[in-house]
Amino acid sequence: MIEYHRGVYEFLELEGTGRLYRPGHLGDSILVRPGQMLIDNPDAAVSDPVDVDIGRFMTTNRFITDFPPLRSKKPITAESRKQQREKSKKTLIDTNLVIFGGGTQVSLIGQGQTDTARHKTAALMTPRRATNLSPEAVPPRSNDRI
Repeated sequence: MIEYHRGVYEFLELEGTGRLYRPGHLGDSILVRPGQMLIDNPDAAVSDPVDVDIGRFMTTNRFITDFPPLRSKKPITAESRKQQREKSKKTLIDTNLVIFGGGTQVSLIGQGQTDTARHKTAALMTPRRATNLSPEAVPPRSNDRI
């Protein structure tokens, strides 16, 4: 899935693998795997993707919930189950970072607010790979807005 507004794009891979690149910038590309997302400026170098909770996205995103099921629902569900297995093995760790509603502003929520699946405004929650648990692993994006 891709969303573009002047100066900002969001690229989310739900199943399969995509390559994101900037035309005219040889070597400036990245592979985006299932459950990964980039929020970037199209005029800047391509950054590293962050992990996204596919299951939460599929149950809270209005583009998914307000329309007929996607034809690729089975492979997306398989990728979501794979993420759940990684979480149970602690190789993928939930964070308390959420994007509410539309846009790109990432919010830090408290422990009591982590059950956002019932709120249609919670677009996604980004899990983090267990090998990157430092606070610097997720770049701050609180000033990015569409």
